[in-house]
Amino acid sequence: MGFVYDLAQEPPRVTRLEIEEDAVGHLDQNEDMVVFSMGSRGYHVYDKKSGKCLGILDPSVCTDKYHVVEIPARHSTFGSGDAKAAFQCMTRPLYPPMTPRKGRLTTVKIHSGPSDAPVIERDEWGAGMLDRGSNLFVGYSRHGCVFICPNIRKALESGPKKLSSHSQILGSDSDGSSFSLGGWLSIKNHRILFEVRETVYIIALDDDYRIDIRDGDTSHPGSFALATGSGLGEMALPVSYMELCDDAIMTTYTVSFAPFSAFRAPS
Repeated sequence: MGFVYDLAQEPPRVTRLEIEEDAVGHLDQNEDMVVFSMGSRGYHVYDKKSGKCLGILDPSVCTDKYHVVEIPARHSTFGSGDAKAAFQCMTRPLYPPMTPRKGRLTTVKIHSGPSDAPVIERDEWGAGMLDRGSNLFVGYSRHGCVFICPNIRKALESGPKKLSSHSQILGSDSDGSSFSLGGWLSIKNHRILFEVRETVYIIALDDDYRIDIRDGDTSHPGSFALATGSGLGEMALPVSYMELCDDAIMTTYTVSFAPFSAFRAPS
């Protein structure tokens, strides 16, 4: 069961949504619709006023597929890589930066065709987001696949049998081990931000909110990747926050100085 509260009224108007069981927990909404993540069943879309189900977005029917294969080289934040420099960085003011460096972003190349991830029919779909400036909808899966629906309204009007003509899949090399809390996802200004295996990808879309590869050229202007860890230790953690802003990319960063050790308690 889902509930939509219209707080513009007094008392608030409540709309009950009869959703299917076993929803993943991720949802997003705009001025008139709400989208629920249903795991392997894709995304279910409901009207916020009537509570009516507007349709289902099932990424498994998508046939327009691409994949990224380049993983960016590790760039240590602290230059020398020692623990002392790391400690100083965490205890001094963040701005201005002590050692500003270029080259953190690695250009991403995108290839036509599916990735080596497991069959998409068995994938689990987590975070999904509606773009506030367009009709774009994007979803993210356990195995690092991104479902791109340039116009969710047209896709729902066309029905599930024609969804493949209104959507794309961007795959990546992931075993699902870093999939945490449904995955992290952000969209803004024709760009998609997501994380795969300690790497954050920033993927640019064209004016029609689609992946565009011309004449077999795999280079993709405006698409980059960056590492989410310092490379100082063996511990790798998924990001706990990331967002695309008008003038910045914000993301958490993992710093590890040494592997964990176990000690025998004194008798």
